[in-house]
Amino acid sequence: MMILTCIRRAENKTITSEMKCENDDFNSALEIVKVLIIHANAIHDKLPQTEQTGKARRKKNF
Repeated sequence: MMILTCIRRAENKTITSEMKCENDDFNSALEIVKVLIIHANAIHDKLPQTEQTGKARRKKNF
């Protein structure tokens, strides 16, 4: 999340020693993660099935 804040600050040339994650950057990072989870699940579903040992893995649906 902080990388988005750093990039925004670098573009505006407002680099300081103290930074906090802005709400816009946090929300953007959250949306990126949601898309990445969907894509990871899509790739996982295309992998060949193998036998699982131990506890069965559960996939969360978002």
